[in-house]
Amino acid sequence: MHQFTRHRWRQTLSLLLCCWSLQPLTTMATEPTIAVAANFRPAFRHLAEEFTRRTGLRVQDSSASTGILYAQIISGAPFDLFLSADTRRPRLLAEQRLGLPDSRFTYAIGQLALWVPGQSQPGPDSLSRERHRLAIANPATAPYGVAARQLLQRLSVWDGEKHQLILGNSVSQAFQFVDSGNVSAGLIAYSQILDRNLVSDVWLIPHNYYQPIEQQAILLNDARPSAADFMAFLKSPAGRGIIEEHGYLLPK
Repeated sequence: MHQFTRHRWRQTLSLLLCCWSLQPLTTMATEPTIAVAANFRPAFRHLAEEFTRRTGLRVQDSSASTGILYAQIISGAPFDLFLSADTRRPRLLAEQRLGLPDSRFTYAIGQLALWVPGQSQPGPDSLSRERHRLAIANPATAPYGVAARQLLQRLSVWDGEKHQLILGNSVSQAFQFVDSGNVSAGLIAYSQILDRNLVSDVWLIPHNYYQPIEQQAILLNDARPSAADFMAFLKSPAGRGIIEEHGYLLPK
């Protein structure tokens, strides 16, 4: 009897351990993994918290420049949803059948800003003074870098050979260069300024100085159903309100 009881106890313990070990895997299987453009991460965190509060579902994220995330996706990174900072990469993913074409939509319109710490109300003249010590996102990988280049070209202060611009892999890295004090000024996302309440040292660039920064989302192939739920939340009044609160314009 004693041996029988001990055998049953071992069976029960094994079953409990098995259930315990499977529980996190089951939970993780329902959590979507979202590729988030660097500029949008603070807004995404707010959105994710509210989404979890409303649904009980958690989301995981990986953040980098749009170009880097796109390269990871086409290399097979297991993302469910891509929150890009442009329209080109989501379109390419749809054309390559790596994303669901009908799911693609513009979730936010970014705004470019010049940040010069310690200089009250900077403007176009600041760009001429700071052009040798100006941080921008790399135009090759980041849409905010493309917008920065367009602005500098429009104001005739762009010369890739003469001017030593400090290029960040993403607009977040460009922000860090300025925030650390290593670079005196930067062309960054306006949302980054609002998150740090630094608007007195900022020039919000007029929208006609660069092409609109339309930020699109696309569901990737074999996405978890919860990824579609999060995308629906982005389109909801609550989601759009959070996006606008973080310094983005809303698509009509």
